Amino acid sequence: MATYDRPVRGADVAGAAAAFPGRPVDPARVAAALPPEERVAGLAALRRMAGPERLGVTPGTWETVFGPLFGEFE
Repeated sequence: MATYDRPVRGADVAGAAAAFPGRPVDPARVAAALPPEERVAGLAALRRMAGPERLGVTPGTWETVFGPLFGEFE
């Protein structure tokens, strides 16, 4: 996990979904799965809370959209 000034929260995850070109992940599904203030410790924690199956996307798409939030694929 990367070190940032503040923890990643549900709102950040929904924002990443909304900002990704083509919106392959529906931000409304993210918001339904993850409250905006919920802290997300890392990619593994996000997978447990709102994994690709729950959001209706492939694992590769899910990692492409959300991996950068945690320093993955940078």
